[in-house]
Amino acid sequence: YHIKALLKTDWRLHPELFADVVGQGTLPQIEGHDYDFDSIMVGSTKQKEVKLATAGGNEDLTIDEVSVGSGDSDSFIINYNNLKNITLKPALDLTELITFAPQRRGLHELTLKIIHDANPNYQRTETKIKLKGFAIELGEKTYFQGEFDKSACLRDTTSFVIENTSN
Repeated sequence: YHIKALLKTDWRLHPELFADVVGQGTLPQIEGHDYDFDSIMVGSTKQKEVKLATAGGNEDLTIDEVSVGSGDSDSFIINYNNLKNITLKPALDLTELITFAPQRRGLHELTLKIIHDANPNYQRTETKIKLKGFAIELGEKTYFQGEFDKSACLRDTTSFVIENTSN
């Protein structure tokens, strides 16, 4: 911020005063982080300490709670009691031990809402983050097909197939 003020004194022998105040406002900031658990087999689990958010700015960040926004909440085991009434100093991370435990094949996604005070006057708002993972059946093959340009002396295109036969 930058404030300029002209101040008059009640002493006639003293000239007017000019005040020029420059400073940095205080405001917490938040950066949400998505996380990808990658692929695992249906019925197995994968547990990770996941970074959900990072506090920024120059003021403590208050997180009221983290809750389910939408998606496949049955595939992610999260202790939401650990994610309430948290204060983070700037540059610190909010992490939580999360387990991906899919019971069906395919893509699993969960959107989480982080309710926080990273706003002017500490008003509450939400930041959304996404967790995702993919589950495959035992013995299931996954493929990736594509093309790329290769050039040495002449331009040419090469096709390829990558086959995943297990994790």
